[in-house]
Amino acid sequence: QPSLQSLMPFVKLLNESLRNLPDRFKFRGVAYRALEWQNSNLVSALQIKGTKFYWTKYNSASRASDVAIALCAKDKPKTLLRIQTINALQLDEFSLFNCEEVVFPLLSRFEVVDVVTQPSDPSLIFEVIFLQQLD
Repeated sequence: QPSLQSLMPFVKLLNESLRNLPDRFKFRGVAYRALEWQNSNLVSALQIKGTKFYWTKYNSASRASDVAIALCAKDKPKTLLRIQTINALQLDEFSLFNCEEVVFPLLSRFEVVDVVTQPSDPSLIFEVIFLQQLD
């Protein structure tokens, strides 16, 4: 099992590579990520307006809400994150799937700007959490 320290040169290389991609890969706009409620600790933490947090790993989202929702199990309740991005990367050219994917750099910071509950939504989306990417 490699230590975290031994992986750091590779993480740094990936970060620098992503940071230096040409402008055509940079994305500013709205992206979506659906979370099944099995991630209930994360969902609970995001239900408080004004909460600021870091994603401590590379995370992706879709520019299409229907694609984000389709990536979750149909019969499980979920929360939809609507993310206003300022520093995401669209990597469609490198993806095997047509999911309009955007990737957030390591340690991207976000703020919860609103939470809307939809208790009777037939698609099992019980709430939409609006996030703003801060940096």
